[in-house]
Amino acid sequence: MRFTWSKEKRPKGLAGIGSGPLGAVLKVDGEVVGRVHPRCLGLKFQWDGWYWVAVGKGVPLRNSYSEATFFDTVDDAKVDCEAYVRGCLGKKGG
Repeated sequence: MRFTWSKEKRPKGLAGIGSGPLGAVLKVDGEVVGRVHPRCLGLKFQWDGWYWVAVGKGVPLRNSYSEATFFDTVDDAKVDCEAYVRGCLGKKGG
């Protein structure tokens, strides 16, 4: 199985100017199974952490937002998300 991360695409035009930080997408063999997003404080356009959501073929739905688990960096969230997905699919290490 091949695990790959890619950055979310920035919206074009004016939507891209105020879109804030970009998250990341986790694909397993080309199928999206996880995403990392910034956590926004309401409508203040302030971000105070990162959370992840994972669901897909062989991966039951789970997200760190509903568990109130937030990460300081996007890389920390990516590591935790990938560990969960690997655990569900029975794969070790990275």
